[in-house]
Amino acid sequence: MKRINQAQELQFKLMELSSFNNFDGTAVSKDLKKHGDLWISCVWGRFKYFELIPLRDLRDGIYNADTLYIYTTQDKVQKIQELAKRWNADEFGVVTSTGSRGAVDFKPNETWAIFGATLENDRCLIRIWWD
Repeated sequence: MKRINQAQELQFKLMELSSFNNFDGTAVSKDLKKHGDLWISCVWGRFKYFELIPLRDLRDGIYNADTLYIYTTQDKVQKIQELAKRWNADEFGVVTSTGSRGAVDFKPNETWAIFGATLENDRCLIRIWWD
């Protein structure tokens, strides 16, 4: 079983505080912890639109977010997608060094420039979004 560090554990806690509509943060967090062999790291937040909405809702104990990014290897994408089907997400997309497929709101070159690294051939970034 994968040992999860404190920083990653905080991301899971934010997921658990964010449950809304079809997003069950506790279930997603639990699945990701159980299947730690499928990912390198993951982050939960609101990244492109209305980034400051969490600030509005924090006083009520709510972390308002809608997007999960999972950094993984390409051979794990299908297993993660199968797992994600249980999560009732509205969009699932993948970016690799050679392109993207599914629902992504960025281009591969922009993503890795922001990511601050060159994407290794076997690595990819999964984006899962809930409305």
